[in-house]
Amino acid sequence: MLDLAGDWRAAIADETLRRAFTLPRTNDDDWVPITVPGHWRSTDALAGTDGPVLYRHEFAAGAAPAAQRAWLVFDGIFYLGDIWLDGAYLGTTEGYFNRHTFEITAQLAARSEHLLAVEVGCPPGSDRSLTGAFQRDDPGWNPGGIWRGVRLEHTGPVRARDLRVVCRDATEEQAVLLMRAELLSDAARTVSLRTSLAGHEAADTTERSIAEGSNFVEWILTVPRPDRWWPHALGRQPLHDLTVELDAEGTTSHILTRRIGLRSVTRKDRILAVNGERLFLKGTTSGPARPDLAAAEPQDLRDHVEGLRLAGFDLLRLRAHITRPEVYDAADELGLLLWQDLPLSGPYARGVRKQAARQAGAAVDLLGHHPSIAIWCAHEWPNRGANLLEGTAVRALEKADGTRPVASRAAAGRESRDVLRLGRVMPRAVRFLTGVDRRQAESLRRLKYRPSGGFCLAPGTDPEGVAQPVVVAADPLPDAVAPGDTLTLDVHVVSDRRQRLAGAVVEATLTWTGGDRSWRWQGDVPADGCARVGTAQLVVPDAPGPLSFALRLTANDVAVTNRYESVISA
Repeated sequence: MLDLAGDWRAAIADETLRRAFTLPRTNDDDWVPITVPGHWRSTDALAGTDGPVLYRHEFAAGAAPAAQRAWLVFDGIFYLGDIWLDGAYLGTTEGYFNRHTFEITAQLAARSEHLLAVEVGCPPGSDRSLTGAFQRDDPGWNPGGIWRGVRLEHTGPVRARDLRVVCRDATEEQAVLLMRAELLSDAARTVSLRTSLAGHEAADTTERSIAEGSNFVEWILTVPRPDRWWPHALGRQPLHDLTVELDAEGTTSHILTRRIGLRSVTRKDRILAVNGERLFLKGTTSGPARPDLAAAEPQDLRDHVEGLRLAGFDLLRLRAHITRPEVYDAADELGLLLWQDLPLSGPYARGVRKQAARQAGAAVDLLGHHPSIAIWCAHEWPNRGANLLEGTAVRALEKADGTRPVASRAAAGRESRDVLRLGRVMPRAVRFLTGVDRRQAESLRRLKYRPSGGFCLAPGTDPEGVAQPVVVAADPLPDAVAPGDTLTLDVHVVSDRRQRLAGAVVEATLTWTGGDRSWRWQGDVPADGCARVGTAQLVVPDAPGPLSFALRLTANDVAVTNRYESVISA
């Protein structure tokens, strides 16, 4: 492999440059030095442009070894690309997260010094560019550029492209992996696919007769007695290296590996189950880590995932974007589930439906092997122009990956904070809400499994304490009360622990100017459940000023508090 990242040269496109920039003899001494991978606006001289931008890079590489083929691989171009090598047009790209591959065997055989030229476009305000949160959140920012790696690879006569791996089932007895790949062959032949999983007695060889050019093949690997992957609240996170060796005419032509976890995911009435164990999802929502995502430090990306796990969250919704590999790797290792949106946000032109379907399939190819991805979502939010597009994306996701639930859109949080009352009147409306605030999240936890399956906090909501495994909660106080009003406040304890919480003590104190009243209850809290522990009732005294209701729960190693504030009017 030859890494082609590093120092390139770039210029803002015009018609004169377009006619000449693909030719090796063109002088680019006055072009701007630019770093690949990266976004062009990270370069001072290009910080104000919306492009298109022309890129050039010279490199040395000789002919591929005998019986081998050479390939040029782009891991991500934001958003449109046209590729030339030594003046010859290789093809076009669309989609910022897609991996694109071009054969360059003949070009490497013709000479040893090469010029790679790329025109990159990322039109602002376009209803045809599926860039999701990157341009919708900040219309003034342009994320254009060759933002992921570029490299040259060699294979034998057959290359496996876009290996898709998903886990259909994972019981104590066996796991079933479904695989699909595009095989690019230089001639008609029979090939062997040898698949093995490290750490398990699972291996299989399947033969396929393929034609010259592109061929799509599918096969299955059954894994006996699997060491299963779990979310961090339910168990361990063992990961295994899946290896696919592609043999052509008795020699290894291409080897691919994927790091996977063996687990199954189902969702019924918005309640998620992993390996058959239901889990109330305490989630939060995140847009891109930064607008210039290529510049994000790998450790910062991992630290964000680790911080959410330590805070008790089970789920991270990646809102309207596909992010860097470090996030998915960290989520796999730490047991944090992911709600993965496609990069669709707002209205789009009808003509992008086919591209949206292609990118849905590409998302499964790229990410399907990650056990942390629990839910696909087609579109960020509903609007009049989105229904047709989201339907196309949903069907494409369901066709590409039948092993995970697919949401057509995120169910938005209600403007009303009285989620408890809404749940009594319209239970289906509170089964799973995204974009909620802290008090709404607390109320949804009280509706655990009856009927709520969880929540995702709104972006920017302070996550501290929201997702702790045990909470003590009460009916919220009104914003203001009057002397003589009767307050009746039910108190509940919600536990996400998988064992019963024995001998829990709850103390409650209502405090006002010049006085207070206290209550105390004791009992057991069921595993993974919610218990009503008592009711605090009081006639509001004639004491204008602040009113607070403080709660404290203690049980063995657990100590949690909560507080509600109001005002007694004059």
